Amino acid sequence: ETGSVEQSAMVPTGPDVRLIMYVKVALPNAEPNDRVDVSVDGTVVASVSVADSLTYGDYTLLDIDMNSYAGGTHTIRIEGFQTTTTVSNILVDDVALLADGSTVGLFENEALPGIMVYPNPANDIINLSFNALEGEAVITLIDMSGKIVATERVAEVNRRIFSYDARDLDNGAYMVSVRMANKQYSERVLIAR
Repeated sequence: ETGSVEQSAMVPTGPDVRLIMYVKVALPNAEPNDRVDVSVDGTVVASVSVADSLTYGDYTLLDIDMNSYAGGTHTIRIEGFQTTTTVSNILVDDVALLADGSTVGLFENEALPGIMVYPNPANDIINLSFNALEGEAVITLIDMSGKIVATERVAEVNRRIFSYDARDLDNGAYMVSVRMANKQYSERVLIAR
C-alpha cells in the first residue's frame, strides 16, 4: 500500500551510526515491483520490494549505515509504493537510530505529550523536541550536584526543536527540566566526548 512517514532527526556523530528497522513482506505473491524506500534528504539509501520476499518473509533486520550523515540534521523518510491495484503489504516496525549501539530514537512517541532529548549521549549540542506540547516553556539544565547550569524561556514550543550549545559543559550527567503552566517534564542527558 502507498503511504509515508518522515521525520527530521539529528544524526549523532560517532564511529558507528546506523538506522535500523524490521521489515516483512506480508503478501509475497503481490506485484513484485511494489516496494518500500528508505531515504535520507531525498536520496534512497535502502529499498525492499515484494520480490525480496524470500529474504523478508518474516520480520528481518534492515541495517543501514548512516556514518556519512553523522553530525547533522537530516530528513529520514520511509515511503511505500504500489505499482498496480493489487494489494501488497510490506511491514516496517521498530525503527531506530543507533549511535555506537545505543538507541537515540526515531518515530517514537511524537503524539504523546512530553519532551525528547537527543542525541543521548550528547557531544557538543543537546536537542530538545516538544512532543504534542504547546505554549510557553522554561527550560532548565541542571548538573548532578543540583547546580543550575542554564535557563532559557521559550515563548512557543509547538513544532520547535530547541538546541543548546553544550561545548562548555563537562562530561557527565545532566537533567533537562521543562516547566509549562502547571506541568513539569524532565529527561536525563549524558555529555560524553
